[in-house]
Amino acid sequence: MATVVLDKIDKVYPNGFHAVHELELDVADSEFLVLVGPSGCGKSTALRMVAGLESISSGTLRIGERVVNDVHPKDRDIAFVFQNYALYPHMTVRDNIGFALKLRRVPRDDIDARVKEAARLLELTDLLDRKPGVLSGGQRQRVAMGRAIVRRPHVFLMDEPLSNLDAKLRVQMRAEISRLQHNLGVTTIYVTHDQVEAMTMGDRVAVLSAGYLKQVDTPQNLYDHPDNLFVATFIGSPQMNLVLGTIELSGAPQVNLGTHRLDLPASVLAARPRLNEHDGAEVVVGIRPEDLEDASLTGETPGARTLPVLVLLREGLGSEVVVHARLDARAPEVQTAQGDAQSLLEKGGVSVIARLDPRTRVAIDQPATLSVDVEQLHFFDPATGLAIRD
Repeated sequence: MATVVLDKIDKVYPNGFHAVHELELDVADSEFLVLVGPSGCGKSTALRMVAGLESISSGTLRIGERVVNDVHPKDRDIAFVFQNYALYPHMTVRDNIGFALKLRRVPRDDIDARVKEAARLLELTDLLDRKPGVLSGGQRQRVAMGRAIVRRPHVFLMDEPLSNLDAKLRVQMRAEISRLQHNLGVTTIYVTHDQVEAMTMGDRVAVLSAGYLKQVDTPQNLYDHPDNLFVATFIGSPQMNLVLGTIELSGAPQVNLGTHRLDLPASVLAARPRLNEHDGAEVVVGIRPEDLEDASLTGETPGARTLPVLVLLREGLGSEVVVHARLDARAPEVQTAQGDAQSLLEKGGVSVIARLDPRTRVAIDQPATLSVDVEQLHFFDPATGLAIRD
């Protein structure tokens, strides 16, 4: 296996478009790293530079101990799994899987052994003599995986390999790819725009926006400790609620959200010492939908850990109720992963989304009181968009 190091990698096209800005990533041996971000963020371009399918404008790319900036794709010892499978329709599954080995003049007995082993791993043994046209989408994707596996590369590169599958099959294939990668131990870089894929598959996840690396960390750390507003609103579904607030630390520490206040216990300030530098200043307060609950169910009386809202929409999902509501406060004028933070639902207030217990009785066009888990609040500088922590 091998490490992959991207050292200040840049990509500038002849027309002047700057697709990737000084990307720095160290992918460990056997690691599963996911590149995630919205369309046009540069993730596929970065992957194609690793593969050698796009030239590198500046910076250094290493696979193992070797600098490969000018190395031909076929000599980089990588295997690429494409979005559209790229199977040869006139060949059988057996021939598709073994084709790259045939081009390398690998002995026929060795090819047969490798193809059979890959077919066993991918549960394709009974399909080896069929052609791609009679296979399902999931089966075709497994054939594409098999073609990569038999090469025994140092690195797997995967560019949105599940985007053509239906929702149920995507879940199944996510699990299969994760299991295979773990069993084979091959260093893998996987590109997706789907945050669920990123969070469930990656050992680490790198979030990109407009060609810039916004944060790279474990999935849980990205969720719990986003470094900036982009990551905070891109990771998590429904996205994090953002409300403009003012920190007040004289007397009982609190954050004011419009005419409402939330008390800040000592533990919140201890975990976020830089909040002390923002006394009297405006901040962006982030509240995850799952950190809100119907106060009538928690027993929280209206007060300094609750917010009064007007319910605008109720979506019953069986295991939970997703509620869209309006809070009498101000929305921050900042750009997030979903664009303008100001929601179309907001008229004289800010919209908030809450994931409530299915026993809730909140009703559309009726007031409700939401309790807030203040220990889980997030704070951001409205000028820079950076998290206020330590």
